[in-house]
Amino acid sequence: MTDDNLIKLVSKSLKAKVNLNSDSNNTPEWDSIGHLSIISALDKLSKGKTEKIDLSECYSVKKLSTKLKKIKI
Repeated sequence: MTDDNLIKLVSKSLKAKVNLNSDSNNTPEWDSIGHLSIISALDKLSKGKTEKIDLSECYSVKKLSTKLKKIKI
């Protein structure tokens, strides 16, 4: 998944404009419900492959990108 695709997915999940530097501290919509929405969208897109990594600690677009690249999503 490219960074641009990830940004689009996170933006859609949070219903907010985000960029590569967005995280839970600078994006009010990125609360616990928003985070679950992101994880759900990623899991659906990857057909369950995200279970191989701990997304609960990924509270930034950069961290999500790094973790997804490690498992080649």
